[in-house]
Amino acid sequence: MKQITKLLPIILVALIAYGCSTGSTSEERKKIEKMAAEETETRTVHDIDQLLKDLPSPSLVPFTLKSINAEFDNDLINDLKNFEKYKGNADKMAMNMGVFASDVSYLAAYGFEDVCLNYL
Repeated sequence: MKQITKLLPIILVALIAYGCSTGSTSEERKKIEKMAAEETETRTVHDIDQLLKDLPSPSLVPFTLKSINAEFDNDLINDLKNFEKYKGNADKMAMNMGVFASDVSYLAAYGFEDVCLNYL
């Protein structure tokens, strides 16, 4: 056992020296960095996919809020006057459509059907 403890520092020094002497070329380093970046990107995409699968549907959220007795907050509703701000830009129009659809679900869950008709 004493011989192993005496050999251990020598083995460690030899391994460190060997590791330092076998440095990668810049091309090898670039390949390794690229592979690591691709792996990170793949993990990120997987994590986002998993998050989206775990989120409740937008139409379910308002009904869930109501079921836990959360109070209705009219300040959360997007003002219909904002509709004019989104004209002419397809991205903003698409996002606004999602916002207004969520608002309709929120209003419907709390029984504000008359206001829902204004949104439609």
